[in-house]
Amino acid sequence: LTLPSYGTPEIGGMIGEPSGVSFEFQNFHLAAGWDINRSVLINFDYHFYHGKLLNRSENFNFFSGIGANVFLKSSKATKEEEKQKIGLHIPFGLSLLIQKLPLKTFIEIGPILYLIEKTELDLSWGLGVRYVF
Repeated sequence: LTLPSYGTPEIGGMIGEPSGVSFEFQNFHLAAGWDINRSVLINFDYHFYHGKLLNRSENFNFFSGIGANVFLKSSKATKEEEKQKIGLHIPFGLSLLIQKLPLKTFIEIGPILYLIEKTELDLSWGLGVRYVF
């Protein structure tokens, strides 16, 4: 288990659930976006990088994490729909740092266990790219 401290911010975008912006700095990851149901989703996670388990390259990494997810429904939601949910987010994914550009590409999937409004399971996923400063 390695905990790299890159020390440089990364900012970019992702498509998936949510589609929007992606920011990472020293293993802290923030993704904020929207889905097709006019909802705002925010994931805030801490990532653990396991690159040395797969190979000796620091450019290719498997990661896992733990964090929180906030779901905010549009004001046009019906009374029966939840207008907000808060839950535990556990992402898993792969990232590839392309140093010559410098860009980091990633793919991620993460189950969400919502605990506030009501208890339910959901899934987030995304494919993205971030510029490494």
